[in-house]
Amino acid sequence: MKITELIMIGIAMSMAYPLGADQADTPGNEQPQESAYLKKHEKNLERMQAARRLDTEQTHQAQVVYSKDTAEMIGHAGQQSQNVLDLKSLETQVTAGQEQETLAYRAYKESAGIYGPDDPKSATARASWRESQETQNVLLENRLILKDNIHHGGRQVHNDKVLLSIQKRTMDSNARYRAMDDRDIEKEEKTIANNRSAMTQVVRSSEPAGSPR
Repeated sequence: MKITELIMIGIAMSMAYPLGADQADTPGNEQPQESAYLKKHEKNLERMQAARRLDTEQTHQAQVVYSKDTAEMIGHAGQQSQNVLDLKSLETQVTAGQEQETLAYRAYKESAGIYGPDDPKSATARASWRESQETQNVLLENRLILKDNIHHGGRQVHNDKVLLSIQKRTMDSNARYRAMDDRDIEKEEKTIANNRSAMTQVVRSSEPAGSPR
């Protein structure tokens, strides 16, 4: 056979059976694309799960802070209630002290008017009046302190409640987002499972009949 004839036969065979024609028609050739699709979703799932773990840790930290701030608010509210009760009791003492001071002053004036200001009886009455004044001054000073504590305590409790309200709204909002993330994760897991199942079916369908599975 001549060389020219061999070349012509080769060209005809290459046209009839192009390189790679058998490979393109085989089911196994679909696997690389499916594998890339699966890896893409697996990486996405890993990213979503990592973000979920971080969110879980941050949620725990937020709950710890919220519990701590709640305990502080309860303590501040308890102290505020106690201050209010103390003020009521002190107001009663102030009223009684004012009456006592008035009586002591009258007794001193009467004694000084009868016996003179230098008389021992008048001196005793004056000392009693001075003592009642000092006692009353202490009560009035304590009342001012309590009122100031109640004023600041009320603002503190109010601020505590506002802070807790903000924290609670933030945690509730994050909880809704976590529920959405969980649904997305579940959806991605189903996608991966379905893709793996499909790949398994492709592999089995490409196996020769009667081969062990």
